Amino acid sequence: MSVNGEHNGQAIVIHPSDHEFLIVGFRSGVSLSDPAFQWPAMKNFQVQRVRWIGAGWENDGEPSYGVDQSHQTLSVDLDTPQAVLVGW
Repeated sequence: MSVNGEHNGQAIVIHPSDHEFLIVGFRSGVSLSDPAFQWPAMKNFQVQRVRWIGAGWENDGEPSYGVDQSHQTLSVDLDTPQAVLVGW
């Protein structure tokens, strides 16, 4: 995993289980590496931009992310303040 930021950007990555990540931040990016980010395994991963509503996570629009299959990497871009759930 790698985290980068621009203009005082920040990110927090919480890793509650083997294949689950909660990424919270702004003006930053997070890259995760795993064999799951290559075809055909990549059909099973989910990336969701979410917000907490008290009873659970609710969808909060489309996340900005990309997959580099040759390096088996998923990159999540956090331009504005947001939370993103990644799982497979």
